[in-house]
Amino acid sequence: MQTWLWNFFNTLMDLSFLLFFLNVLIFWPLCIFKKTRLFAADKIVWSGWFFGVSIWGMSVFYTYNYWGVTPLVIGLLIFGVGVVPMGIIVTIANGLWFGLFELLFGSSIAILSQQLGRIMIYKELFDRRNNGSED
Repeated sequence: MQTWLWNFFNTLMDLSFLLFFLNVLIFWPLCIFKKTRLFAADKIVWSGWFFGVSIWGMSVFYTYNYWGVTPLVIGLLIFGVGVVPMGIIVTIANGLWFGLFELLFGSSIAILSQQLGRIMIYKELFDRRNNGSED
């Protein structure tokens, strides 16, 4: 069971890194232009959700695989998001430094993508409302 789970979450992480580079190379530059800003910002917010789900899944895997069910249940009981800090603790305690990098980098990218994408959406909608433009 753990082999297919590892392959699934590893594929999610690979897709997350690919999506990160798509954001950097395509969607962030599209935010420069007024006509495509709303479209690109929306895609950045959605990719932030994908990053978050990937990090949550990897945290579930690390916690369950290295420490078992009890810490996983404790993490899930903390509003479901306690699994990510639990996964970070597990990777530190077991010396899984690349896993720690994945969780920390992915968490920061998930939060930043959602927040910066929303800021761009609100700014664009505010500018359209104040300028009377309904493009």
